[in-house]
Amino acid sequence: MVTRVTQQSNRRCGHSALRRIPPLRSALPFFGLTLGILALLLGFSSFAAAAPPVVEADQSRLFTPPTVPTDPEEPIPPTDKVTIPDNPALALGSAFTLQAWVNPVTDTGEQTILEKRQSYALAFRNGTLQYQLDAELTGTRGVWFDTQLVLLPNRWTHVSLVKSGQTVTVYLNGDAQYTRSLVALDEFGVEYGIPTLITTNTNPLVIGSDLRENAPFNGRISDVSLWGSMRDAGAIAATYDLRFAADIGTWFLDETFGTTAYNSSQAVGSILNGTYAGTAASSNVPVLGT
Repeated sequence: MVTRVTQQSNRRCGHSALRRIPPLRSALPFFGLTLGILALLLGFSSFAAAAPPVVEADQSRLFTPPTVPTDPEEPIPPTDKVTIPDNPALALGSAFTLQAWVNPVTDTGEQTILEKRQSYALAFRNGTLQYQLDAELTGTRGVWFDTQLVLLPNRWTHVSLVKSGQTVTVYLNGDAQYTRSLVALDEFGVEYGIPTLITTNTNPLVIGSDLRENAPFNGRISDVSLWGSMRDAGAIAATYDLRFAADIGTWFLDETFGTTAYNSSQAVGSILNGTYAGTAASSNVPVLGT
């Protein structure tokens, strides 16, 4: 288990695909003096001017479940969520990767991280990380697969769900901690398990809630990504704590004003921009790699 995921008030990365920047090493005194003289001769006012820019005060998104009124005649307030309209790009194939940083306030109840109803979903349900891969013909419609992986409240955790054919692997903070590859037959001879292909439909992709608003997330979510391919263990371990735009969609959820959750994927672009309903910007964000 990776233990370096903590909290801080800003994020030290930008929005584009970034590479790790090695820390500056201390040099011998005479070497440092030589570099200083060279810098002056070349007309640089400061050697530090060559350092890469640092983007400060990035945001995550806080999702707060609505408070049910005591008066049954009063309407229930709207649910905090981000809605991305349906698009063929959201119809994932036999291999794909779902990723997100999550920080739940509590480990109770049913909390949806993301859902494309009757297609795929990732949720924190009753204390464990669970997922749905719906395929009507294989008996998995509405079935939750329980990873038994625990997400600690008030702590950022990076989640990656990777599907390749009939195998699903789940990574927490870059480490593979769950794998399921199952094909079984029920009493009627119908396959039951991880479907090769999942159902496609016209439902929107929803972040922070399910489509029916029965299982809202309670906490913070950041950097949600959809990849149209299987990301391997090496790629996830090397980049989970960096900001990368995926090929289908990446929603950093760091907007501080407006109602648009921008898709940073250059391949698909603004057609998959989402819309905030409720939610609030938060300066509580995961620490990313440098």
